Amino acid sequence: MLFVFECPTCGARIEADASASGRQAHCPQCQGMVAVPESRVDCGATLGGFRLDRRLGKGGMGEVFLATQLSVDRQ
Repeated sequence: MLFVFECPTCGARIEADASASGRQAHCPQCQGMVAVPESRVDCGATLGGFRLDRRLGKGGMGEVFLATQLSVDRQ
């Protein structure tokens, strides 16, 4: 999953894969090293045909959401 963040030095828009969270990347505009932030998913987002309705819990390995499968309208 791709997410977008800004370079803290020049403000350029940077796209990164969620798997790059916590690593360093080069800014395409200023060529500076940028820490890739943790990806964030909010309620209401749609992922793979599921709408995230609410967060049920969070722990060291990730988050758990109640979601609705949009193709059949079920949770």
